[in-house]
Amino acid sequence: MTNKFALPVFAVIAIIGAFTMSAFNNKTAGIETKSPVSQTETFFQFAGTPGQEEDETKWNQITEAAYDALTGCNKTNDGCRLTTTSTQMISSVLRPQLVEVTISGLHKNPKTSVASGVTEVGNANP
Repeated sequence: MTNKFALPVFAVIAIIGAFTMSAFNNKTAGIETKSPVSQTETFFQFAGTPGQEEDETKWNQITEAAYDALTGCNKTNDGCRLTTTSTQMISSVLRPQLVEVTISGLHKNPKTSVASGVTEVGNANP
């Protein structure tokens, strides 16, 4: 009677062991199964012309101090600055991962969103 239970128990142990070893081998081989989401805030200033706000290459990384010094970014329309937790490298330059905009007349105004990682925006009419 104990043999009926022993075989399934050993089978379960073998399966668990195989999965554990597979995960260990992937980790030691440098294979990442997940990449952590960065929660670090990065600051950007808009360097394009009005209407290009959703083009990530038009945003230049700046320091937090430079971001705070942009006191004129409190207008109604047109990108000026943004803070994001989601970035990408484009031609070896750090840029926002995604800049979503709200269209208001002829203006494209950056907006905050969970999907883009943009946590704060400031606008400045030209």
